[in-house]
Amino acid sequence: MKNIYFLCGLPRCGNTLLASILNQNSDISVTANSITAYILYNLEQLKETKNFKNFPDHQSLDNLIEGSLELYFKDYKSNHIIDRSPWGTPKNIELIKKYVTPNPKFIILERPFIEILGSFARVKNWNKKNL
Repeated sequence: MKNIYFLCGLPRCGNTLLASILNQNSDISVTANSITAYILYNLEQLKETKNFKNFPDHQSLDNLIEGSLELYFKDYKSNHIIDRSPWGTPKNIELIKKYVTPNPKFIILERPFIEILGSFARVKNWNKKNL
């Protein structure tokens, strides 16, 4: 079983830099922006569909949801996966605790918001100059 950690941070906070440093260790894999939060959410949303309500087999669907991240990362060679996805929302945290682990581990990157905006502005200006 792989250890899965969750990386949260706004854009321009250093996610890519952290990932490139950590990915140099062969036992750690930091994902690119991942769809795993959407997978959990969308699987959970199936419980609201007409088809599911016609035959509400909660246990079978819960089994699928619980195993979804392990299956998703099955072919990763490393034992420690750091998943970059929008995990910081209350619903996503609830889903992690319900289906993945009751005690999730998060890496939260912090940068003052004004610096994030400044970084976006510098990138936009740099792109204009180099067109």
